[in-house]
Amino acid sequence: ARNVTDLSYFHVNYVKKNLKKNMANEIALAKKFFKAMGVYGAESYIHGFSGYGVECLIIYYKTFERMLNDFIKIKENERKVIDIAKHYKNKNNVFYEINESKLHSPLILVDPTWKERNVLASLSWETFQKLQEKARKFLRKPSEKYFYEFEIDENKLKNSAKKKKAEFLHVVLETDRQEGDIAGTKLKKFADFLTRELSRYFDVAEKEFSYEGEGKKAELYLVAKKRKEVLRVGPPLERKEDAKKFKAVNKNTFVKNGILHTREKLNFSAREFLEIFDKRKMNEMGIIGMNII
Repeated sequence: ARNVTDLSYFHVNYVKKNLKKNMANEIALAKKFFKAMGVYGAESYIHGFSGYGVECLIIYYKTFERMLNDFIKIKENERKVIDIAKHYKNKNNVFYEINESKLHSPLILVDPTWKERNVLASLSWETFQKLQEKARKFLRKPSEKYFYEFEIDENKLKNSAKKKKAEFLHVVLETDRQEGDIAGTKLKKFADFLTRELSRYFDVAEKEFSYEGEGKKAELYLVAKKRKEVLRVGPPLERKEDAKKFKAVNKNTFVKNGILHTREKLNFSAREFLEIFDKRKMNEMGIIGMNII
């Protein structure tokens, strides 16, 4: 096999050979649940579970419910190794044999057909924690509603913003890149970057990103609460000229560990922050439009 696509033949044969009793139904159940929760797909704008990954997980756990029960026990920044084919006598060896860049996912699923591959390498912590949250709710009170695709409830987000005395923002992003995985990845990457920039001044209480896999537009929903003030770090006192300039520009400076600081009160809203966002940075990241509804 020269690439992952070439392995599909082996993947199909492995799954067919190892499916037992009611596993096919459990796989269908898991895929339906994952898709409804928005965590199904290894594309870069989802960072979720691939179809083959789900199939291997059910072969390992046997049932959908048992899998969810184990998932919710995994703590943040903990990495669980699953080696179905028992390629490694000691699971710690996985961290030496598999490329380090492929070991950042919360679940390290050793490919039964190729021991040096992590099937869930694209799975991000953000996606996994999203699944954990929904899994806990489902296990507490199982319901059919968890198997229907999740739709962003704009009114619910608006009400949440009102209760929190925060701003609600609905942002439409547009790229000029090829629709599908490329466009989706660019849009998701910029949405995450925009959220990080906003969080320097605002507490982002809720965030939802939606790209349907087609077209060149995506939607970003944010609930952001303005902070009373922001701490800005200046130069160390030993850089006398820079320290003098910092003091000239900023009032009420103070020294902490030999470094100048100041507290800045915010006089702009989250909407205003987005409206004056650096257009050059957008162009650098392949974004040609940002419309705040």
